[in-house]
Amino acid sequence: MTSVIPVILSIDTEEDQWHATRDRGTAENLRGLDRLAPLWARTGARPTYFVSYVAATAGALADGLREAHRTGQGEVAAHLHPWNTPPLDEPLCDRFTMMANLPGPLQLAKLRTLTDVVSALRDGVPPTSFRAGRFGLGPGSVGLLANLGYSVDSSVTPHVSWAEYGGGPNFERAPLRCYRIAPETDPTVATPDGALVEVPLTVGFSRRPFARSAQIFRATGHAAVRPFGVRGAMVRSGLLRRIIGSPETDTAPDLLTLAKLALEEGAGYVHLFWHSPSLVAGLTPHTPREADVQRLIDRIAAFLDGVAALGTPEFVTVTELARRMGR
Repeated sequence: MTSVIPVILSIDTEEDQWHATRDRGTAENLRGLDRLAPLWARTGARPTYFVSYVAATAGALADGLREAHRTGQGEVAAHLHPWNTPPLDEPLCDRFTMMANLPGPLQLAKLRTLTDVVSALRDGVPPTSFRAGRFGLGPGSVGLLANLGYSVDSSVTPHVSWAEYGGGPNFERAPLRCYRIAPETDPTVATPDGALVEVPLTVGFSRRPFARSAQIFRATGHAAVRPFGVRGAMVRSGLLRRIIGSPETDTAPDLLTLAKLALEEGAGYVHLFWHSPSLVAGLTPHTPREADVQRLIDRIAAFLDGVAALGTPEFVTVTELARRMGR
């Protein structure tokens, strides 16, 4: 009997400006989402759109998101970019682009602003799922989200540390499957009665077991070893590489390898993500040219076609998966 594979596709749906800025943001890239419509129609995929403040307030450009919510063709969720979400009471610096590094009251104020504008895209219904910009979720954020009515977070990237990027969180030892997280507790620690269900992104390695591969990967990235280029040589030779579940950074064959191995590791689902500005040439480092945009779309299509060889794909939103697997 062919197994059913829950598949999540999530899109960080955000402004055109890739680097943190407080200049007036634009979200013209939302037009690029239309390029994926034929793929959704062919496969039945229903993305989860994690929407930033600038994108949510983009007027008619956000009409497609409103329609996705109304028709059930996708989930509209919340995505906090602290640097441009009011109130802007903190200095603009790398450290404060990480939500977790902001004082609790300021995090709460920004979350309220974001929740209100995303609710407007959902016909007044507050969003249930959240992702922190730059994956900057911290222990102090969990209770704030729960108090605002959120039931799901999807900020955790297993096997990845963001500590070198503005003092972000270290998710290297996070679980690969859904689990519950609790206020004031490390979000990589599963807590059975936690306030939120965490739906991590799918990140792993080209070889199993992931735990052993992760040890090797961490060791070769240590400051004392890094100058010798061991990790780079290992990746170039194909001996071992980390695969992040994104068509922006990895090829369709690598994404399918990741899906297969993650399922064997007990993940229970596959979760790929990318950024909406990558659908317009020149807005992100991932797609500097139109040919790169087409390559990105082709990778998504190839993954959706190829995953069927692993089982029967069932396309679900982040909240749908959390309700099913996080209880």
